[in-house]
Amino acid sequence: MKQARTFILLLFLALLCTSMLSTGLAVESKASQRSYRLIIRTLPPTKNYPILISGTVYLTNASGIVETNLPPGEYNFSIPDVFEINETVKAMFGRWFRSGGDRWEQNTTLRITRRTNLTLGLVYLFSVSMEFADGLGRRYPDEKVQEVHLLNSWGDHFHIRGRYKNIWLRWNYFKKLPVVGPRLVRVNYSVQSVRVEDLNVVNEGKYVFKIYPGAKWKMYLQIYPIRIHVVDAVFGTPSPGHVRLISDENGLDLLLDAPNGTAYIDQIPRGIYTMKFDGLAIPAKTVLTGPKVDYVYALGPATIVTAVSIVVFVSILFFLARKRKYKRVAISLLTLLVMIITVAFYVIPATQGTRFLSATATPIFAEDGRLIAFKV
Repeated sequence: MKQARTFILLLFLALLCTSMLSTGLAVESKASQRSYRLIIRTLPPTKNYPILISGTVYLTNASGIVETNLPPGEYNFSIPDVFEINETVKAMFGRWFRSGGDRWEQNTTLRITRRTNLTLGLVYLFSVSMEFADGLGRRYPDEKVQEVHLLNSWGDHFHIRGRYKNIWLRWNYFKKLPVVGPRLVRVNYSVQSVRVEDLNVVNEGKYVFKIYPGAKWKMYLQIYPIRIHVVDAVFGTPSPGHVRLISDENGLDLLLDAPNGTAYIDQIPRGIYTMKFDGLAIPAKTVLTGPKVDYVYALGPATIVTAVSIVVFVSILFFLARKRKYKRVAISLLTLLVMIITVAFYVIPATQGTRFLSATATPIFAEDGRLIAFKV
């Protein structure tokens, strides 16, 4: 009887141990199968954006969200440097937002021990093209524009040089609010300056552009034509030669051909210029703020010949009035005067119509191919 009770007791203990062992294994198995919800939202919402999590690529859904379950542990998060959404839109890393603190690293490591919500801030770049026109609305070549200075509404400056078609500009920034979290901030761009020949040819802030994919920004530059008439100061007749147009602001020096007494240049930046004639003339100022016709008054060949003739004639009369016996000499002087006048009409215009140019002078052509000036 005693042995039976002992056997029953041992059997009970064996069953109890077996039950406890199976329970422990079940708890351990359940713990090993535990996982936590991970939600990643892209801002702006971006469809099919790839996020690499410890070697596995996850693509965002139509709402720009990745949702998955992950066992507890440490995970590496990586995203591409630049993701091309289409031909006119690109996405770049901005920053990570999470309740435990923001992270600026593009590739980061996080430990998942509970339900986790992340926001991936993306910087959108849009393709933008610029077009230029002069003050009359005619196309102005991109290659003549030295620099465009832009300022966006976030306060960042951009200096663009050389290429003005299909350039990539930032569309958005981020602002983190204490309660509601990160918010997207869209920006506009204002034109601070457009430099041509080292001169600014727009008023600061006149142009403010919204940015969108494939945008085309057109700017009308303060570049105008100028026509300069070289006129004889006495007779008002044209005086052929060359006119130098020199900028008072940056020293731009243009040599304009005026074979018929008129010099013309099709497109020149606004500003204050000094006009100089190669002949006998006083330099004159001109202020270019629009299409303009201006004049330079010179002592032309007709005035010079007339002045010389008058002086000689008066001298002869004075001489003859005093010395009548030198009549033969007076005739000789009159003959000489006629010769001087004849030579002057040929020599003076010729000397004013030509000039030696520097070998480094750059020719400037009009739209119809005419040579209209030299930049010296």
